[in-house]
Amino acid sequence: MPFARADAKVDLEIRPVANRSELKKFIYLPEKVHSNHHTWVPPLYVSEWQYFDRRKNPAFSYCDTLLLLAHRGKEVVGRIMGIVNHRYNDLREERTARYAYLETREEERTVHALLAAVEDWAREKGMTRIVGPYGFSDQDPEGFLIEGFEHRATIVTYCNFAWMVLCIPGNPGGGTDCSCAAGRCRGLGAGKRHDQDRWPIRFLGSGPGGISH
Repeated sequence: MPFARADAKVDLEIRPVANRSELKKFIYLPEKVHSNHHTWVPPLYVSEWQYFDRRKNPAFSYCDTLLLLAHRGKEVVGRIMGIVNHRYNDLREERTARYAYLETREEERTVHALLAAVEDWAREKGMTRIVGPYGFSDQDPEGFLIEGFEHRATIVTYCNFAWMVLCIPGNPGGGTDCSCAAGRCRGLGAGKRHDQDRWPIRFLGSGPGGISH
């Protein structure tokens, strides 16, 4: 598994999803992460299985993808998806990767380890920048929740904790190098078309693991 990573400091290992059993863990992890999150609304799991099924979702035919799980011992503590949408990149003459479906326990190091793994994967594929959270297209869940955390979700979108926003590197506005460009995410309302250039963008250098730990 070329994209497996280990972090000896926290006994953390990042591994690709390799079978249906691990895909099930990927799909149902948010249910554990948000078990005490009273405003979180579970997805329609039938739709989740269809979305991640290469035979049923045509986007897999023109996108490279990577599904990763973060393991600490026998426990799964995080997940992320990496996407390279070749159809979009060819149209825009870009080399842009995306990350999506990021979920973890409340631990900054796990967030960074997952993002770094996707960055390395994207860099190996010749990508020069990464943007997210952003799925195959703007019809998928996208963006972080940055306000209104007290309200229950009413549309199909991410329902993250406030701490998650502060753990994303490369965005202005926070007290550390891990913060969110809230202004760039505010325009992501229902019924609006979104341009990828409005998203927090991280440029990928030539070295491994562009995220500071």
